[in-house]
Amino acid sequence: MKPVIQTIIDNKKGDCFRACLASLLNMDIKLVPNNYECEAVAQFDFYNEWLASKQLQLVYFPFGFMPLPKGYFIASVKSACFPNCMHSVIARENPVSGALEVIWNPNPKDQRGTSIPNDDVKIIEVLAAIIT
Repeated sequence: MKPVIQTIIDNKKGDCFRACLASLLNMDIKLVPNNYECEAVAQFDFYNEWLASKQLQLVYFPFGFMPLPKGYFIASVKSACFPNCMHSVIARENPVSGALEVIWNPNPKDQRGTSIPNDDVKIIEVLAAIIT
């Protein structure tokens, strides 16, 4: 996992999710498409179409619905910068406590850094391999 800083900080056109994908894929953010025009559900379709060429897909579920996945994943949390908006960060299961632990926040203006309470976590997004 290579930490990548988001390039656009905006309540409608922000690219925190794109930065998280770039981080998980160890890619330059410029190589990951950004589709801020999509609604949240359509955004997953957009990224899944792009990820399919890499034999990957996004799988998402509400936080607390299932056990935490192993390894790194994206967590959608309440935004500290924009009310009523979501923000994407990289998280993992803490190997000692088993609790969700935010390890990268791509927004340099988010004063919480990685100290985001679990109460703010809403959705978990996992990159899964497509096996055919």
